[in-house]
Amino acid sequence: MDKNKTIGSIVIGIIFTIFLVVGYFITNSEAPSYKKENINNEDIFQEEQTENIQINDTINEEIIVDNSNKINNEENFNQIVVEIKGCVNNPNVYTIKEGSRLYDLVQMAGGFQPSAYTKNLHLAEKLYDEETIIVYSSEEAKSMGDDLVSIFTNSTSVNENNVQITGGSTKTSESNLININTADKTSLITLKGIGEVTADKIIEYRQQNGLFKSIEDIKNVSGIGDKTFLEFKDDICVK
Repeated sequence: MDKNKTIGSIVIGIIFTIFLVVGYFITNSEAPSYKKENINNEDIFQEEQTENIQINDTINEEIIVDNSNKINNEENFNQIVVEIKGCVNNPNVYTIKEGSRLYDLVQMAGGFQPSAYTKNLHLAEKLYDEETIIVYSSEEAKSMGDDLVSIFTNSTSVNENNVQITGGSTKTSESNLININTADKTSLITLKGIGEVTADKIIEYRQQNGLFKSIEDIKNVSGIGDKTFLEFKDDICVK
């Protein structure tokens, strides 16, 4: 009887020992796996953060480039190119902000020379792209006659002492005839057969050749022939 108890105790002890050993190995084998899994999760999290940072950096760079392009496009869109020649200190072709006035262009050109004839100039005149401004000398103005008038469009001008005075109308006071020596683009296109392009040519002709001596001289402008002239000759005059 005692022998059987002894054997039973030994068997139980062996079984218990086996359980302890097996449990130990199972515990040690799971721990590295759990640790490795934690490490993998940290790596994935760090990779995701790095990717998010790179994406944000790319988006910010694209926004900066896009805004820069918009600014450059707006600057290019809001500029015009005009030429000023004659009696200014630095006659040249200038790039200037759209909406600028003749006064701004004269300042860019270094101001008037002492011999400049400014009575016919409207310094408040708005400039347009591809426009050419000629500042005549007093001698040139004298040779053109006392009726030299503004080739610009606004209703104010400056005299030789740079004092602002009131300019004349584009139409004569005696009638409704359009004076082709003073008429602006808006007035010229009211003439039958005259469009914007031809009106620009008339103004350019005046700038380069001086005032018209007679109404027939307008036929010297490219695009105006006898047929076109007959359509509006009764509506124009020269002063």
